[in-house]
Amino acid sequence: MKMRDRVGKPYQGPDAPSWGFFRVAVPVVGWAVRTIFRVKVAGLDNVPDGPIIISGNHVSYVDGLLLCTLQRKYRHQTHFLIKSEMYEASSFLAWIFHHIGSIPVERGTADRRMIADCEKLLKAGDSLGIFPEGRRVRDKTGGELGEALTGVAFLSIRNNIPIVPVGIVGTSEITAHLPRLPRVFVRIGKPLYPEQFEGARRERMDAMTTAVMAAIAAQMDEAELARTGRLEHKHQAGATVKQKMGEVHANAAGGDEPTTTPDSCASCDDFGAPSVESGQKAPEKDPSA
Repeated sequence: MKMRDRVGKPYQGPDAPSWGFFRVAVPVVGWAVRTIFRVKVAGLDNVPDGPIIISGNHVSYVDGLLLCTLQRKYRHQTHFLIKSEMYEASSFLAWIFHHIGSIPVERGTADRRMIADCEKLLKAGDSLGIFPEGRRVRDKTGGELGEALTGVAFLSIRNNIPIVPVGIVGTSEITAHLPRLPRVFVRIGKPLYPEQFEGARRERMDAMTTAVMAAIAAQMDEAELARTGRLEHKHQAGATVKQKMGEVHANAAGGDEPTTTPDSCASCDDFGAPSVESGQKAPEKDPSA
């Protein structure tokens, strides 16, 4: 099978290719990463069954490696979205990305193929790993996270899939403290479900994105307290949410106006009518609570 043909293929089932490298590399590299950075993980019991979208803060290249190698701990086989420039930078990196099930993203465009691949994988029962900020964002503003894109909320709402917020602390200090490596703490928060957010489609996307970033910031605070025993400043979600990229996503999948879509996105339905068969419902509230 050609490397590009692996994109959008699930980890299991009749359409799954051989994932031998993935199944060997993830536990081996995961053990090495957890040992080198003395990684501590909390909140694993917050991860629900079924497909999820796991979303965290992003300050270092290590963040993606860390979440990818932790997937056995949070019990979900996860495809991570990676900018297409990384595939083009090195044929060796491209080979690795294709053989661990990653999905290339053409940033700043209506990447219809990426949207279709993501939805196909969620329907197959696999999970996605997406950093809402869409890039690495250094902590230069007293704990404020970067401006978030609404693509994560778009996929969640369209497919009725919960988003699991993750806070990662310590990875920003890796290069600053060489050769002494910092301890890394990861805290997983409770999932956010699409039905928790009401209103028009744009309002729901913006509200869910803001809530996800706030939840990520809260998990970072908890992780920092566990790591150092103190909190110099509270992390905060970015002040604004980029609507432009959300509009691109919605239009690419048949949002506000009817558009002619390619075969790869022919199954895209109205944004306001998520595909329930692949999704999950939030736990029902106890009426006595």
